Amino acid sequence: TFSFLQKGALLGLGAPVLSKFPTELLRPLIMIGGALTFVQYLPAPNAANLMWLTLFTYLVALFVGQLIWQRVLVRVKRDNVKSEAQSRTIIPTIRNFAPFVGISASATIMRYTDVLLIGSIAGPEQVAVYSVAARVVSLVVFIQRAAGPVIQPIVSRDWVRGEISLVRETVVKTTLFTTLGTALICFALLLSGPQVLSIFGPEFVFGEGVMMILLVGQFANVLSGPNSLLLSMTNHQQVTSRVLWIAAIANILGNLMLIPQFGAIGAAIATSAVNFLWNVALVILSRQKLNIDPSIFGILGRWNDNK
Repeated sequence: TFSFLQKGALLGLGAPVLSKFPTELLRPLIMIGGALTFVQYLPAPNAANLMWLTLFTYLVALFVGQLIWQRVLVRVKRDNVKSEAQSRTIIPTIRNFAPFVGISASATIMRYTDVLLIGSIAGPEQVAVYSVAARVVSLVVFIQRAAGPVIQPIVSRDWVRGEISLVRETVVKTTLFTTLGTALICFALLLSGPQVLSIFGPEFVFGEGVMMILLVGQFANVLSGPNSLLLSMTNHQQVTSRVLWIAAIANILGNLMLIPQFGAIGAAIATSAVNFLWNVALVILSRQKLNIDPSIFGILGRWNDNK
């Protein structure tokens, strides 16, 4: 969570590339290098070895992120007085980060609830099939996640300046771009889903049903636009945090109800349903609080009205 806040602060100071370096480049490189070292020098690397390696990579990313933050802060203060004043307004947001902790924690809970509950209720075979299908489906939101760090500082800047029309324009372009790119990925998975799953082994082809259900949930996420980001960057992070906590609890309850009867398929149904509902809730809140509908349906409806 603190690494997430470091990234946001660096974006606020105009350092988007440096903001992504610790967690999205350095940490994966250390993880890959450490895993290859384990395979080379340990006779039988186990889960405990990888756990300690993962902890080490997070600590390194946090330490490097702090060094980058301090260096950028010094540079900004040196540039001009106005930038120094701006930097002072960013520092307290790192201390008062409760809503963002809530958003990060609830998202983490939702990300791992299904796998943990399948493992404890349905067994390792179901976990394996579900995990592979979920990994494949995660490709669907790649474009949306890549667009997030790009539009964060733009939305925040235009909102502070009171330029709501520019915020709306940024959201419209982002939703259209991510929807088009995601639709192409979904179409490719629909055509070649079994072949992609078979890469992990022939037994994983049975996860096609799970993959299709999760695919619907993730595509609904993209169609809803950058709603969570939009609300968080316009000083509505508290309501976003509350919605995501409700979604996290609903996700746990839904998985507990459906996994005993339907296994991995039940987990996929619960996860996709909750994913759809919390996105709808955030779209409604965006319309109420900002008069901006970030979903593709709101954008198409506005275009039809203009015609």
